[in-house]
Amino acid sequence: MYGISSPIASMRAYRQGSPATGCWPIRGKSLEHNLTLLKHLSAFEALGVPLIVGMSRKSMIGNVLDAPAGERLYGSLSVATLAAWLGAAIVRVHDVRATVDALKMVAAVRAAP
Repeated sequence: MYGISSPIASMRAYRQGSPATGCWPIRGKSLEHNLTLLKHLSAFEALGVPLIVGMSRKSMIGNVLDAPAGERLYGSLSVATLAAWLGAAIVRVHDVRATVDALKMVAAVRAAP
């Protein structure tokens, strides 16, 4: 199993050597790695930089759902809302309107007392 400690250590080392801070893309190398990174996305918050998640219509969704790219909307929405809930500052998506609506619901739940 590929954990998250290696990507976090790599990002931390890169950031320490560079005064610039920006958004960090989170990329997995396999289906299992992508799922693990997404599940533990909140661990990356310790780096103190915004995170980008761009899993919209990706093959990991197709592999889980056994669906071609054009039929991955619901999987893409699920991943985008999970990523937002777990700390992603930016989600890169194909289906903007549907994703904005889903993320508005995430924001409403987060803001609820």
